[in-house]
Amino acid sequence: MSRANQPAHKVVVRRNGRNEIRNAGQPLNRAKSADQRKNHQRHEQRGHIDRNSLEEYGHYFKNGKLVSIEDDAPFEFDVYPSNEDNHRRYNAIGRLITDYIYGLLEKQCGLIRIPIPIDAKRSEPTGFFFASDNLGNAEYLMIIIHGTGAVRAGQWSRKLIMNENLQAGSQIEYIQRARACGYSVIVTNTNLHTDESSESVLNATKRIR
Repeated sequence: MSRANQPAHKVVVRRNGRNEIRNAGQPLNRAKSADQRKNHQRHEQRGHIDRNSLEEYGHYFKNGKLVSIEDDAPFEFDVYPSNEDNHRRYNAIGRLITDYIYGLLEKQCGLIRIPIPIDAKRSEPTGFFFASDNLGNAEYLMIIIHGTGAVRAGQWSRKLIMNENLQAGSQIEYIQRARACGYSVIVTNTNLHTDESSESVLNATKRIR
């Protein structure tokens, strides 16, 4: 019998918890691991480009945690070879999270965005804070003041929001509990000193009086 007509020898290969029968010498087609795929993606990325939404960055909030849309993996800081690009991406995502939190204050907590100064001229930059609609008639008032730095209204810690979850880093739970108890609520925005609109960012910084 010629070698070509000889029956192929079979071997049993254990793969992913299951036995597979293969021809002897048949190569294994191993799928790339998640780490290998991430490393490949990193090498393809050349530098940070600002995006318009969390989804465009490939992330969203699931059960209060910022995760990857692709595989629900937690937020990762190091995705570029350049540390400068990683910081730019981190800050850009942080600004988008600020807008996301503002939305939660209005939709989930039922707060109203109040512009200041109240006598601002038409061309004058304005800031804002948030307050409940029962501000004038509730027996108790809770005023929430965040710390210094990059955080804005509704945030205790941007780092905790991005690396842990909304419960750990945002003020949402405290506001909801206060509202459930009938308190009126003011959420300050004391780090908002300048006009942060896109027009202001592109031009000279406009300070809010």
